[in-house]
Amino acid sequence: MSLVIQVTGSALIVAAFAASQTGRIGRSSRLYLAANVIGSVALAAGALPSSQWGFLALEGVWSAVSIFCLCRTFGSGRPECDGSGNSATVSTRAGADRVAVKW
Repeated sequence: MSLVIQVTGSALIVAAFAASQTGRIGRSSRLYLAANVIGSVALAAGALPSSQWGFLALEGVWSAVSIFCLCRTFGSGRPECDGSGNSATVSTRAGADRVAVKW
């Protein structure tokens, strides 16, 4: 059963990546981010019983970033995680000012 969960998690991440690379979905779309959250959590859960700490750390961070970005898509005036490089545009709550933030 663990193998099925891991393969499914991997398939979700790869499918989302392929869809974004072919222009079918955006990297900041809820579908893309949700697939990354579900897939990375599944892979992290599969790595935990066998103490694969490096892989668990990778998938833990991957899921945390995806969850953060997914949550940002539900709020207005919040930073978007668009994956367009090492900077992002952040709007103020009023939406009047835009500031480039370097990561």
